[in-house]
Amino acid sequence: MKKFVEKIKYLEEKYAEKVGENHLREEKEILNLKGKEYFTPSELQKIIKWKNRRDRYSKRNLKKKVQVQEITSKCFKKLKNKEEDPSTIKQVLDCFIKELDGVGIPVASAILMAYNPEKFTPIDWRVWNALFLLCELDRPYPKNLKKDDYIEYLRTCRKLARKLNVDLRTLDRALWIASHKYQDC
Repeated sequence: MKKFVEKIKYLEEKYAEKVGENHLREEKEILNLKGKEYFTPSELQKIIKWKNRRDRYSKRNLKKKVQVQEITSKCFKKLKNKEEDPSTIKQVLDCFIKELDGVGIPVASAILMAYNPEKFTPIDWRVWNALFLLCELDRPYPKNLKKDDYIEYLRTCRKLARKLNVDLRTLDRALWIASHKYQDC
């Protein structure tokens, strides 16, 4: 396991090389949103674009200033001191998905990460499959992603991050780049 932790640090360095300065700057801006009471439409737009470069629908949120602030505020209040509760997390995911344009489970999980990167990580099919190959998850990425899948993924990432003594962002970056680096194995 010690060697694996060393490799995580190496892979995180490779992540920066792979995604480029632009993506890293965007990620840093998103992580700086941590702890806000609500997100503005432009902040939400940054998160959506960071997670889903091919997004076509989220620009509609830019015209809904009050609604975006109310929705994110309501969800963040609901999460307060309940970041570990699967039922609350699923309710918040559901709220984001139903009430915001261009938001599915992957983007909703990125919103959660922006809100609190110590407790949440965005779901990614590459990272899921890396966890599957490491025998941390018992199946490949599901074709029809459900909220329960995110809860399972989050629980697994939190457990592995604690075990390796790394934060969730470090784990996510390392597994993401590992999935690219070794996808042909």
